[in-house]
Amino acid sequence: MSTRKLTEQQLAALIDAHRSLNYGGLIEMPSRNPLDIVWTAMNPTYKKRHADSTMQLLVRAGLLQVSGEKPDRRAHLTEQGLMELDIEGVCE
Repeated sequence: MSTRKLTEQQLAALIDAHRSLNYGGLIEMPSRNPLDIVWTAMNPTYKKRHADSTMQLLVRAGLLQVSGEKPDRRAHLTEQGLMELDIEGVCE
């Protein structure tokens, strides 16, 4: 059993990162408010937007890794993130 408790939003972001492994992960996108940053899956099937605060928590926990420079940053699932999804039993 996992030692950390993921929120629904954090788990959704990890799942989208997993589903987008072959598409380049999650990408930073502008939102309606130019001061807000959101992230979305590169996989065109998944259009959910994830808050930057959620993503930063996952990065600090070591579950996601961000590469690139603003405004072209991408977030990728780490091995630890993949193990967390396996523990949660949500991805194959």
